[in-house]
Amino acid sequence: MTCRVLFELVLMDIIMPEMGGYESTQNIRRLEREFNLSSGEKHFICGFSAMLTPKTQKKCIECGMNTIMEKPLHPSTLKQLLEENQRSTNQVAIENMSSKNVLFVDPLPNFG
Repeated sequence: MTCRVLFELVLMDIIMPEMGGYESTQNIRRLEREFNLSSGEKHFICGFSAMLTPKTQKKCIECGMNTIMEKPLHPSTLKQLLEENQRSTNQVAIENMSSKNVLFVDPLPNFG
């Protein structure tokens, strides 16, 4: 049985222990290719960094992220990002977003 879990938006922190955002994004993109996801099924990955520089922006795009945003991310910015990229929005969840109700997922393990 195959199970697909697709997310509307992945906020990918650039600097994480063990596996950083660049490598995690590359692994997600590799798995998308392996599972033959259509362009509409591919995850929208937004890099998320407290230190946004032109070099960081370039590296994020090169590793497969769709865009990058600077911390802290205001809920209205998140809503705009979702709308601009034709992703669904859950108004209640966005308006009530706080650190206690944001799901943080550990980076993907290295499957290769």
